[in-house]
Amino acid sequence: MSATMHEICRASAGSGKTHQLTGRYLRLLAEGVDPSTVMASTFTRKAAGEILGRVLGRLARAAQHDKDRGELSKSLQMKLTQADCLRMLRQLADTLHRLAIGTLDSFFHRVAHSFALELQLPLQPMLIDERSAAAEQLRLTAIEAMLGEHDLPTLMDLLRRLDHNAKRSVTETIDGIVRDFHAAYRAAPDKAAWSALTVPPAVDDDQLQQLIAQLVETAWDFPDKRWHKAWDRLCTSILDRDWEAVALDSLIGRLISGEGYYNKPFPPDFAAALAPIVQQAGHALHERLANRTKGYHDLLQRFDQQDAALRRRRNLMLFSDVTYKLAHDLPRLGDDVLLEIYYRLDGRVRHMLLDEFQDTSHDQWTILEPVAQELTSDMTAERSFYCVGDAKQAIYGWRGGCAELFTHIEKELAGGSIYVSTLARSYRSSQVILDAVNRVFSDLSHNPVLSEYPAVTQNWDRRYDEHKAARDMPGYVRFETTAADLADDEPGNNDSDDDTDAVDNHWLCVARRIAEIHNADPARSIGVLVQRNSQIPLLLHELAKVNVQASGEGGYDIADDPAVAVMLSALLLADHPGHSAATFHVLHSPLAAVLGLSDDKPATVRRAGLAIRRRLIDEGYPAVIADWTRRVARYCDESHLQRLEQLAQLAERFEPATTLRCGDFVRFVQSSRVDFASAARVRLMTVHGAKGLGFDAVVLADLDSQMHLRRELLVDRASATSPVRAVFANPRKELLHLMPQVEQAAHRAEAEELNEELCTLYVAMTRARQGLYVMVRSMRRGLRKQSHARILLHALANLSEPPIEQKVLFEQGDPQWMKRDRTASPPSAAAPQPAIQLKLPRSKAAARSLTRVSPSGLHHGGQVAAADLLRLEAHGGMEHGTQVHERFAKLSFVDDEGDDEVKAELADYIRHPAIHQALCRADTIELWRERPFAVRDGDRLLSGVFDRVTFQPGGRAVIIDYKTDTQPDAERYRPQLQAYRRALAKLRGLDESAITCLLLFVGCGEVVEV
Repeated sequence: MSATMHEICRASAGSGKTHQLTGRYLRLLAEGVDPSTVMASTFTRKAAGEILGRVLGRLARAAQHDKDRGELSKSLQMKLTQADCLRMLRQLADTLHRLAIGTLDSFFHRVAHSFALELQLPLQPMLIDERSAAAEQLRLTAIEAMLGEHDLPTLMDLLRRLDHNAKRSVTETIDGIVRDFHAAYRAAPDKAAWSALTVPPAVDDDQLQQLIAQLVETAWDFPDKRWHKAWDRLCTSILDRDWEAVALDSLIGRLISGEGYYNKPFPPDFAAALAPIVQQAGHALHERLANRTKGYHDLLQRFDQQDAALRRRRNLMLFSDVTYKLAHDLPRLGDDVLLEIYYRLDGRVRHMLLDEFQDTSHDQWTILEPVAQELTSDMTAERSFYCVGDAKQAIYGWRGGCAELFTHIEKELAGGSIYVSTLARSYRSSQVILDAVNRVFSDLSHNPVLSEYPAVTQNWDRRYDEHKAARDMPGYVRFETTAADLADDEPGNNDSDDDTDAVDNHWLCVARRIAEIHNADPARSIGVLVQRNSQIPLLLHELAKVNVQASGEGGYDIADDPAVAVMLSALLLADHPGHSAATFHVLHSPLAAVLGLSDDKPATVRRAGLAIRRRLIDEGYPAVIADWTRRVARYCDESHLQRLEQLAQLAERFEPATTLRCGDFVRFVQSSRVDFASAARVRLMTVHGAKGLGFDAVVLADLDSQMHLRRELLVDRASATSPVRAVFANPRKELLHLMPQVEQAAHRAEAEELNEELCTLYVAMTRARQGLYVMVRSMRRGLRKQSHARILLHALANLSEPPIEQKVLFEQGDPQWMKRDRTASPPSAAAPQPAIQLKLPRSKAAARSLTRVSPSGLHHGGQVAAADLLRLEAHGGMEHGTQVHERFAKLSFVDDEGDDEVKAELADYIRHPAIHQALCRADTIELWRERPFAVRDGDRLLSGVFDRVTFQPGGRAVIIDYKTDTQPDAERYRPQLQAYRRALAKLRGLDESAITCLLLFVGCGEVVEV
């Protein structure tokens, strides 16, 4: 098959998706395609690096070894010579800087950078990850600004509409809404979508009162006392006008469904008499839900405005912002601009290869679709489209992934005639593992746990192909329950029946099973997969008890560690000496003696807090935390010391952004995630973190929890690939029967959530190569009605309930598979491959890119003394300088009216005559403040930010740069100002001699011309 045929490849787990994609890439090269015109994209930098590594590795080995070259020729279905391989390898090396092998985000960033002016993007923004501590702090700052903008009555009205829970603080409530729903707002910012709920008419109030009186007084001929009791309850709710209670009443529910009550029909005219009541309940519930939905929109809109303004001021962008702007702002530029952009894009991308297509989002496909349509409209060999993925592994719906795009592109691209291939042979797993996978997923429609969702299960049955192993190797599957309580003589035993003890016993059983597998062959890789990151520290602790070293991966909150929590309490105490909980926490810990906290008297607490603040100012967070750690080390075990070491590392990351409030650092720690990673062969991670990985043995130990099938916010679309048409707050499930418009959206959302849950279970099971161990809690703990464990219980063991005792429920294969395995050596025992050394002709290619320099880095010849880098007090100076620049950036001119608050902040500086004079309007005709720039300066790119530039008649300009040095040293900054002068001259076409450069030493009140 030619590499230029348009193709969609549906590839099951372990079937070699990456191998197929890299083979396609190499086939294009072999057919003479310029590699710079091939876009090969996936979702993570690690996966992109793997694609590039495989392309280069396969070519390099083929160029060196006849056997590898023969295998590559067979794979590409074309004869390759050593010269061919060397030519392609040389071609890749020469164009490495222009290769488009990377993540979709990196591709979108390159596109956006090319059209930055059209999209009004900042020239040099600082990009931050949405899940980073910096993004968390940015969000909280925007929320605080939003709260400060509105008066109390407005805020209380908004919270009332949102059914605010008084047990949570206002900030916590808003933060939760923003975290969960801001993406939905960005997908549909128009208020019309959030006002789409049709509210049925209300019953006239006078008429309603008469109806209620009539109803209550009517002597209905009910069959027995149970009917009378139910009627009395319903009457109470009607008289109280508690419409939610009315809607939830069993009599109303049976009436609407057409069923009788206790197997007896309703009295004649009963339904007609209650119809207005049902109508009024429906109206009240719809109105309440509509107000709540609009309240969400109002809050999110206000947050979005504050958030956008804050990011503009700080020159920050989230990684997702570029994708959002391309998807939503490009269409607003008009057809002419859009055609020009896609015409230029089409000239760069002639062949598109997309990996993990099931994880592509609506916004991402909105950007890619015009290019894909253009490529697939060409049936010659000049262009091609290829995507590979697996809808059964679509586990990223929570971040926008839309697996239904597979079906969409089959119909929409190439007029619906695009070639579709399927890969079902697994090169990863033993047939024993695959038999268990087939048993679970090939007949989901007959699994009673999923009987309420026939559309989802039938879709799985239709698209599921029986999995076959490509290699013959031993395997083993074991499905068992763990003991609810341990024997009296075993460690970890206790007499308590509470849930915490049962959970601990479960994890100890799991740890022992892992130890058994690991000790049988320590060289084997073991993946321990859980649903939540929070379970990993707990299991790491249990594994330490049985002497198993393990690596925890994925990013976890260390603030819950007891040793870390005490230190954070000490910092809170320093911020708030009246914080009684923090004081109690520290006072009853070994840290109290270190801090000199002998009692909880206010004077003692204030002294301790003041001492902490002084040390933080003098020494910095890393030094103080390191000292505290050394002094309490004897009270900590190894795991606690590791967490404290990670706390010190977070303190070093926080140093550049240090503020005077300890609470800022505490919030930074609470929002940061750290790994407990190591080189251990036992690796703990979430199922999402294990995507794309494989392990000799997999242990699934966290399948008991209820599957999350309910969304708090319903984003409704006509189809999975259509634009948002409506957004609804999700009411209680029991109320949906009165809201058919919302009920349909809720059912669609529930089906999508269930599909993702099934995908998660599929991914978890298919990570195993030869050993799969599933461990669930016994009946003592009980199983949720809808859980992964219960699905397996029915599919593998044909049971509806697990036994009370610890027991093996299902077993197949060879328990001694490690000893029987002769197909390959364990990964760690494999002989290392020698480095590939090739003698290639030297390339005469031009330099790849311009060297980027910043004017501020040019003083002292661009060198920084090591002593300056290591001085802790330097960080305070940097922070002070940043604050001064932020204040001056707000100032227009000192002699203009207004800016009173800004002038008050700068009073200590502008009182100096020279500073005051330099900041007067005079004959200024244009003013720049904090203006970023990037210009070519010879063979380098000069980029930076002008503090202040004023333009005057006659082509003259003044560059002003603020310095907080207490001792003026103009010569130190001369190279920087000269670079500014050259940059401004190029930007505005000015003569350099017409540009004046002034250094404003605001700390001492001097102005020096350079």
